[in-house]
Amino acid sequence: MKPKLASIVAFYQARQFVLGLITEAGDNRYRVYSESGDCGWFNAARFVLIGKSSYALDDVIASLLSFNEALETEIEYVSRLDYSFLKDAMRLEDIAARLQLSRDSALFALYLHLKDHPDKFSHKKDAFRLKSIEEQQAYQAEDLLGRERESYLSQVREFLAGKEISATALDKLYTELPEILLDKKHRDLQRILRDDRADISLEEAVTTLRLKCGEISSDIDPAIAGAGIPVGFSALKQAEKLLPYAPGAGAVTAFCIDDEDTRDYDDAISLEPCGEGWKLGIHVSAAAARIAHGGNLFAEAMKRASSLYATNAVIPLLPPLYSEQELSLIAGQNRGVVSLYLTLDADLTITERVFKLETIAISHNYSYRQVDKAISSTPFAPLLRISNKLKDARQSTHGADKQRFFYYFKEVNGVLQLRRVDNYSPARLIVEELMIVFNSSFAAYAQEHGCPMIYRNITRFGNADDENPASQAYLSTKGEFHPGIGASAYLHASSPIRRVTDLLNQYQMIALLKDAAPIFTAPMLEEAISSIEKRLLLLREVGHKSQRYWLLKYIQQEFLHVPMDACLRGESQGKLRLEIIPWGMQVLAVCDSYPRTDTFKLIIYEVVWEDWTVKADIV
Repeated sequence: MKPKLASIVAFYQARQFVLGLITEAGDNRYRVYSESGDCGWFNAARFVLIGKSSYALDDVIASLLSFNEALETEIEYVSRLDYSFLKDAMRLEDIAARLQLSRDSALFALYLHLKDHPDKFSHKKDAFRLKSIEEQQAYQAEDLLGRERESYLSQVREFLAGKEISATALDKLYTELPEILLDKKHRDLQRILRDDRADISLEEAVTTLRLKCGEISSDIDPAIAGAGIPVGFSALKQAEKLLPYAPGAGAVTAFCIDDEDTRDYDDAISLEPCGEGWKLGIHVSAAAARIAHGGNLFAEAMKRASSLYATNAVIPLLPPLYSEQELSLIAGQNRGVVSLYLTLDADLTITERVFKLETIAISHNYSYRQVDKAISSTPFAPLLRISNKLKDARQSTHGADKQRFFYYFKEVNGVLQLRRVDNYSPARLIVEELMIVFNSSFAAYAQEHGCPMIYRNITRFGNADDENPASQAYLSTKGEFHPGIGASAYLHASSPIRRVTDLLNQYQMIALLKDAAPIFTAPMLEEAISSIEKRLLLLREVGHKSQRYWLLKYIQQEFLHVPMDACLRGESQGKLRLEIIPWGMQVLAVCDSYPRTDTFKLIIYEVVWEDWTVKADIV
């Protein structure tokens, strides 16, 4: 309908419904006097409603007030009408005709009633329709989420202003802040942070708030803080209780072997004489029996995928309360475990393999160094013989190209240390071989019983006749021959408090041992693999970047202007990629000269933190 002089019209101004009276018309533009006393010129397209009647122009305010009074009365009337006929979309004028509403005030009231009840009515392309019961329920659920979201954002604003925040809102903040950095999610939260700290970048604002709410600590390195991986656990996550678990008590006492600063012990060993041979037990914390697979802890573990061990921090798969205490195989405690018992004859050949759910006592938490010093004594000496036998029995390429020493950084009491691991240590050989036999036996047992698992397979590249062909590991629900291990199938199951693949596989094994249906189907595991592999790739990238940061810190602390042995590994963006010998760690260097020999002396004289490179001379 074309507007005319002295008509009542309605339009939206700053999302507010406004009534006005046309006091002048010309060339498809209309001068409107609004109920607030403002005047303005509008195109006809701006009007959402146009009255048919004419109203007095000698006192515009009085005309609008009179219309408003009539409108209020009509709104009350139309709210009591029966709209059950409105199953199909109808134009407003047709609905008014069906309801026998002819006055302008009644038409306007009908429009407001339909628009003000989106929970009942659908509005699309100038037509209205009564929503179905399912649509109404969906709207109510969405509306509830919207109101909860606004309440949460309001709490965030108050928290930024120095007020308290609820545990539920803080838990959500712990989740969403890293996701802003990683995936650019939660634009509404981003806007709040930009408004609060317009003087700094969004990334800096996120980091500042993560520090304020305790999700990261002030000493976390920038590689981890800026990566968008979750670090801390909210109080709500830590409050979730573990499930009770009380299987029968085993007859053995076991001990752990791990690094001297380890706190999350997830596997233990027992060894007892058995006839002329031995009964070897490999025991893994039964984490899956204690963590509800549909709960918040499980969801958090799925999101994290793996623990990350950094120079001055451990970013665990599970809260430390569980990973380092209740689920950790701590000396002096009884713990629920999934055990593999191997019966060995006098020649140390395996004659029987038995998996069992049980509770065992943990006697000691040994370090690799302690075991290496006592390697000639029982039980370590027979364990070493058994491990060597297991290694020789495998048709394996595992360890063929392993370097003798591995170097890493550790910050202790604020002091940065370079540590060296002997990969050929007897204690490490024992643990490595026993975990291999546990995982390969686990895989064989699962295949024998047709239980879906996440296997770790190997793809080889290039010439298969090469002594050490290039290869890449990948996860799959279909187990294949693993050339590195020399097993018909292989999986990870020995570290369920450190890796989510192990946790998922353990859920399956526990169900199998209880003669119950598997928790997860193969398609469910396939779906999980995609997100797990993506997260593991991110963690590897973060780990490498973190190591690079601490390498530069260590060089700045100990090796500026000190000659170091190095070799060239390539070039990147006009810089040399140099490996420091024997650490096996690389730096990007700006040098005035190019190395003329395979190995050379490198003197670093400056660390450039803007791009994490060094300036150096090649001698």
